[in-house]
Amino acid sequence: MRCTDCYGTGKITCPVCKGSTKDPRNTAKDCSYCGGEGKVKCDLCLGKGTVPDDFKNL
Repeated sequence: MRCTDCYGTGKITCPVCKGSTKDPRNTAKDCSYCGGEGKVKCDLCLGKGTVPDDFKNL
């Protein structure tokens, strides 16, 4: 079934830059956590976009 955290994309909004792609301490630089992408791999599905049908999202 589709991952409930990333809605099947395999990526979530970067928790550091909140999707802005810029380092919150120095906006002249790209976010070092996500590499300036604004998104990171989903922790719930490990970037696959799906979870097992019997998965319990707690």
